Amino acid sequence: LTWLKWPLVAPKAPSDFIPAALTVGGEVAIERLSIMVRNAQNVIRTGGKERERARDVILRELRVHYLPWAGRPGNDPEKDPQWAFSKWGIINGTEKDVAVLVRGIDTLEVSDSEIIGTQRYLDLRNARFSGNHFANPMGVSWTDIGGQHIVFERNQVEGVSSWRASTLPLRWIYGADNTTRNLGRGEREAFTFDVNRDLGMYQEKRGRVEPWAGPVGSASKREVRFAKGELPAGAYRGFDALVVSGRGAGQYREVEDNEGQSVRIARDWDVTPDATSVILLARVMGHCVFQRNTAEDVSVLLQMWGPLYDCTFDRNTVARSQGMWGLGGWHVQWVHNALDGAGSHHGGIGPSRSTPERTAEYGFVGFTMSGRLAELGRFEYVNGAVIRGNRLSR
Repeated sequence: LTWLKWPLVAPKAPSDFIPAALTVGGEVAIERLSIMVRNAQNVIRTGGKERERARDVILRELRVHYLPWAGRPGNDPEKDPQWAFSKWGIINGTEKDVAVLVRGIDTLEVSDSEIIGTQRYLDLRNARFSGNHFANPMGVSWTDIGGQHIVFERNQVEGVSSWRASTLPLRWIYGADNTTRNLGRGEREAFTFDVNRDLGMYQEKRGRVEPWAGPVGSASKREVRFAKGELPAGAYRGFDALVVSGRGAGQYREVEDNEGQSVRIARDWDVTPDATSVILLARVMGHCVFQRNTAEDVSVLLQMWGPLYDCTFDRNTVARSQGMWGLGGWHVQWVHNALDGAGSHHGGIGPSRSTPERTAEYGFVGFTMSGRLAELGRFEYVNGAVIRGNRLSR
């Protein structure tokens, strides 16, 4: 068991915040370590070149306390080094004020640890989080997780949290028996899927490529020709072609290549689209199961801030919240969930209504459209949903 205490002296300049206390690469395990850090941009972060992936990182039985905004602001706080560093934590942070910053890891375990401060675990493949206590008591601070093939179970989260896509789309996630509450500052979302903006993709030579939707002119087993539009050659390689309306709706295939009005897919359609079909070119997010999770005093639990595909939310419970909902999705189920005591916390969550926060006067489970997906095109934003056996009280 190792105990480390970083000097907790007050910083005199932004340069006192060193890049990181610990930088790790692949094939490393850190176990039974307790560390408290004040003057650093990160406590633990993965190193390596940008967009370079590492593998096999284990963080087990850690106690990490990150306190960059400890102390008392001066009489003129804008002259404090903490203001130059990160505005004393009152704005959305960058990756330079994060307790644990992990990106691009194949096979990650974080278990039985206590981590105080913002955490970001993004672009993961094959990750397991179990038995942890994550807390964000200082600043506008989040627990962000994203990637593919992730198990998240028996964790306690205090503060705002989200599932977030980056280079990889969010897919194949299992979350069970987690608890969360938010009585602190900042936003109050719990395990929100922040996937609306990330339906597009950043490509190194092209910059950002946005989703695109259009009607089908003709199609064969492996190729689709759109009725209109002109797509930049190769721009949608690696996207997904999702049939959102008409014949074949609900199925998607990876795009191998595109040119002009034509798209070639990686494998045959089960049901070939025709001229009644509309196809969305985007990165499909989903294939998730969340069950037996509980939340208290949050604005929303498991919000779908954008459409998900093939997700089940089963026997989750939230108290003193506006509820559980999504902006759209395909093959989504809400079954046997419970909302106990509705209340609104901050604006910009759910439909606009007449409460002081300009939110709805009631709690709800289901879909709330509000036109936020209209930029993707005109088609059915919900297809194949099941909402059954949910309980809403008081």
